[in-house]
Amino acid sequence: MRGFLGLTVLDYEGPGWMKHDDAGPLQLLWGLHVTGGVSEEDTLTLLKMHSNREMIRAWAIQLACEDKKPSAALLKEFARLARALWGPSPDGGTAVQGSVVFFTLLFTIVYTTTLHTVAGQTIGKSLMGVRVVSAADGTLLTVGPALLRHLAYALSAMPLGFGFLMAGLRRDKRALHDLIAGSRVEWTTPRRAVRRAAAPPPGPSLQDAAVTPAPDPGPGA
Repeated sequence: MRGFLGLTVLDYEGPGWMKHDDAGPLQLLWGLHVTGGVSEEDTLTLLKMHSNREMIRAWAIQLACEDKKPSAALLKEFARLARALWGPSPDGGTAVQGSVVFFTLLFTIVYTTTLHTVAGQTIGKSLMGVRVVSAADGTLLTVGPALLRHLAYALSAMPLGFGFLMAGLRRDKRALHDLIAGSRVEWTTPRRAVRRAAAPPPGPSLQDAAVTPAPDPGPGA
């Protein structure tokens, strides 16, 4: 890949102020592209030798794909770069998938811990009208117990969610993660007590009427 004055994009360093950036090589790359001097082979060489220089790599890909018809060799090189940058995982996935899982779990931990500490309830608990408080004094949880309660969900889920079922078997309705974190769930509004209508006093039965003595007519009857 030859540029002006016999310089090359691959080994061009430019003047002193350019030695630590990509301005010089990019100028040559653009000039060669305008004059039709960048072949597919040149692009492949450029991507392999400068795969760690983001600007050169990005512009090489951009210019190579201007006609929107990259060759099979270029597509293969793009796939190699993707694997080199993100890295394949042992199960055949990519590090992007691992990052998504990691940040999802991190968000869940921060979300539940923060809201249980600040308000005692997540959005779902707010809609249900319940909140999480300390089992000892009924105050909001601090960061430590709130985080411990969230991490203990895993124990409540094993085996077969028995730790969650414990809440239905206990009088205080505390699940396993509540016992571990020293917390309990309470209603945010008082629950109405269901009043049962008092049964009316029993009236006289047919048997009572049959055995009731007739009134005494009194003297002179």
